[in-house]
Amino acid sequence: MEHLIQRQSGYYFRLIIPPDLKPIFRTNEIKRSLKTGSLSLAKERAFLLSGRLKKLFRRLRYNGSMKLEKHHIDGLIKKYVRETLESDEEERLILGPVPDDVQKDLMESFKYFEDHTRYILRTNSLEEIEPVVDMRILEPNNLEADKDSYEYKKLSRETVKANIPIARIQMRREQGDYSDDNVDYYPGQEGPEVSQVTPQQEPEPQPSGPSLKTLLDKWFQENTKANSWSPRTHQRYDGNFRIILQILGDDCPIDSVDHGTVRDLKDTLLKLPAGMNKKTAFQGKTVPEIIELNETRIHAETLSVSTINAYLTTLGAFFKWCVGNDYMSQNYADGFKIKTSRTRKRPDETRQAFTTDHLNQIFNAPDYTEDK
Repeated sequence: MEHLIQRQSGYYFRLIIPPDLKPIFRTNEIKRSLKTGSLSLAKERAFLLSGRLKKLFRRLRYNGSMKLEKHHIDGLIKKYVRETLESDEEERLILGPVPDDVQKDLMESFKYFEDHTRYILRTNSLEEIEPVVDMRILEPNNLEADKDSYEYKKLSRETVKANIPIARIQMRREQGDYSDDNVDYYPGQEGPEVSQVTPQQEPEPQPSGPSLKTLLDKWFQENTKANSWSPRTHQRYDGNFRIILQILGDDCPIDSVDHGTVRDLKDTLLKLPAGMNKKTAFQGKTVPEIIELNETRIHAETLSVSTINAYLTTLGAFFKWCVGNDYMSQNYADGFKIKTSRTRKRPDETRQAFTTDHLNQIFNAPDYTEDK
């Protein structure tokens, strides 16, 4: 599925920021853990998260162009350098072999372009670069700026500076030298001799604990050996955890479990049809597919509050054992049971008190007044 990445710790959501919005977010992508090892649950969460972000993107674009600000400039220049070099490389592919005399003319053109660029910087004649700034940088990124503003002048000058390393790279590539690949050019740099290699991101910490299924098997083994459960309790726990693992996933790492995991579990249980594993229509389907099918076509009764609370109680008992054995720092299932009131009734269920007329009708009836 789009936007979904699988790692040992579970599934992650990843969405590339649209080019026109990157100056706002100041990052190329959004990535976050979905806190589950279940593919079906990860798909459901990724779908919801993707929808929210795309709605945000539409809202950001709604008011039209955005004002150019200082923090936009570095990102815009990097993008300009990258796209210019990519366009240059595409032209090489289209043109094919270049004769020696044409290559000589190209090298002289690059040298002239670099010299002229230095002249623009020395004289600060930025008017020449304005068409490039407007059509190649501002318009594609849905930005606007007053040409007399500091930001526009800064962007124009940085664009001129960026043309120097662009010209040098083009000259080297014309001679077959691609040693500049994977090098990140910052505004004002003039080539690999003064550039910096893009630092690699530190890998995200991965949960290293055992999976829920592994610990559940251990919990069951301990209590079975100690004869702690009656056969009925063992059967109830086994049935409950079949559903829980169907939602969270057998390979869900214990280290990834938190309050959000239990909250999402409860939200899913509230939508599940009762006896879903016994209905033919639901066989072989994922939990999100079962929920969608039931809501759109089957319309079977969903799990009762008492059943949902039974699942959460079972999960809490297991988490209590995990805390006692140092697999968890706290019982994340505490406080998630649905609160009910046995004494509270709906108005239509409340029994009204007998009036005097009612009592007279009852006790003056023939069954009471006639001799037996």
